Amino acid sequence: MRIYTIPGLGFDSRIFRNIHVDDIEIHHLEWKEPLPDQSLTSYAKSYLPEIQGDQIILIGHSFGGILSLEISKLINIEKIFLISSIRHEDEMPLTFNAISKLKLYNLITPNQLAQSVPFWGRFYDYTNGEEMQLAMDMIKRNSKTYLKWAVKTIVNWKSEGLKTQAEIYQIHGKKDKTFPISKISKVDLRIDTGGHFMVFKHGKEISNFIQNHLNQ
Repeated sequence: MRIYTIPGLGFDSRIFRNIHVDDIEIHHLEWKEPLPDQSLTSYAKSYLPEIQGDQIILIGHSFGGILSLEISKLINIEKIFLISSIRHEDEMPLTFNAISKLKLYNLITPNQLAQSVPFWGRFYDYTNGEEMQLAMDMIKRNSKTYLKWAVKTIVNWKSEGLKTQAEIYQIHGKKDKTFPISKISKVDLRIDTGGHFMVFKHGKEISNFIQNHLNQ
């Protein structure tokens, strides 16, 4: 059995710092630089050489969860743990439709997004200096091409029936402002005090849930 993690949009594997399971090594997949108009299916295929093993577990945070679902359409995945993510476009907030229609992703740059974290960070669950600094550092390491592609891809994503054999577990926070829990159709673990950054802040609770379901 092998576990692979995929971080959320603009983040890196440091957000999984507090996720631990017994006796299984966790492999962290990082974001690759996409082609400007690359399809998500094509992008998902680029990860296949890095994913090895017979029993594959994917842990995806936010956009990383969506990429996990896309990978599961291409190869056999045993289980997927979606953290602060969605499994269908109906679970997206209405603001994503506005971003798509107005093409607001064209205005995003890494420096502007990183520098704006202190203004909106607390609302989106970065509640202390360490968390804000981590978010800012991760965001500014991305290229403008990646951020534009990633936002454009997620707001236009369609699940297309989700043809996957994987067992899917959805872990979500009641205070998530990016993907409000009221839009999520099935929650397997709800964290009442969890926001969109809870993969970092509630690692022990999330790890225990994952561990229990790996042992089943």
